[in-house]
Amino acid sequence: MEDTLEEIEKGLTTFLQALSRKRAAGNALRNQAAQEEYQAALAAAQGAAKNTYLLESAAEKSRSIYQTYQQKYAAEQAQLAAAGLHQNSATVQYVLKNSRFQALLDEKALSENLQTAVYENNRETAEQIRALKASALAKRKASQRGSSGWTVSSVIHNFLGGF
Repeated sequence: MEDTLEEIEKGLTTFLQALSRKRAAGNALRNQAAQEEYQAALAAAQGAAKNTYLLESAAEKSRSIYQTYQQKYAAEQAQLAAAGLHQNSATVQYVLKNSRFQALLDEKALSENLQTAVYENNRETAEQIRALKASALAKRKASQRGSSGWTVSSVIHNFLGGF
């Protein structure tokens, strides 16, 4: 009878230790999943902040292009007037239009670079978020699978398996 009680005690102790390990592993997986979901939300916020920075930077560059154009336009007008060319001459009109055209090309290049940068940032952010959420989902499922093996019948079978 004593041997049977010792066997029951060993079985119960082993079972409780295994149950504790399973719970700890499940909790660890759920904590990791929650951390990855937090990181995904953080990545989304960082992506949005980077887009804001890109837009503000492009706006500053656009202002700089416009200011440079205005300064160049005024300087060219002064030089052409000093050379004796009138505002209505074809040469003056050509030079001034060429300056404006160059400024417009710079603006177009800036716009295209901004679009590309925002697209790449959004793509990278979305991929990072997708990977983190997929990993979090896999860990949540793994934590559920790990705990689902502990049904009443499996407990009884494990506990009474030696009898």
